[in-house]
Amino acid sequence: KGRTVWKLWKTFVKGSSIKIHPLAPSELQVCLWLVFLKVKKLAPITIRTYLYSLSSEIKKKGGPPFIIPKGSWFIHSTLKAITRATPSKSPVFRRPITVPFLNRFLKALNFSTGDDLLYGVMTTVGVFGMFRINELCAVGRIKDQKFIRNKDVSFDQGHATIQIFNTKTKGAVTKILADVKGKT
Repeated sequence: KGRTVWKLWKTFVKGSSIKIHPLAPSELQVCLWLVFLKVKKLAPITIRTYLYSLSSEIKKKGGPPFIIPKGSWFIHSTLKAITRATPSKSPVFRRPITVPFLNRFLKALNFSTGDDLLYGVMTTVGVFGMFRINELCAVGRIKDQKFIRNKDVSFDQGHATIQIFNTKTKGAVTKILADVKGKT
């Protein structure tokens, strides 16, 4: 989020008709940025998250904090106004695919088509290996992005080992899938 927030902040600072020091904004300037985000049709919860992320980014880059405990009334009032002005929607709950759900999911697929077969295998490996989606699938266009290849998968007595490269927290990681014989 830091990069995204900083990019939005720099866009706002560059396009603003008032002079803003990027590392030392006033409360008013931060509130105007919040309105800028609202105009971009971001959800109130996203705007709130971006506010605290911007505060963190500015502190990281050597600027003073602009959110003061038991202070920053103008910023908090602007956030409340943005929240009240946006009609609330029902929350969308995304359930993870778990083993019981996976069984029903696989029964619904047509394994005679290549796409369904690949989708089923990827989902099964993802569930049992506790993979993140970007560890199995291509997301975006990155020059050095690597994908799971045949030589990255090895089968040993009772388990499979998969070398993955596109991880969230580290570089290359090896994941081991335990034997799942007899499981449905």
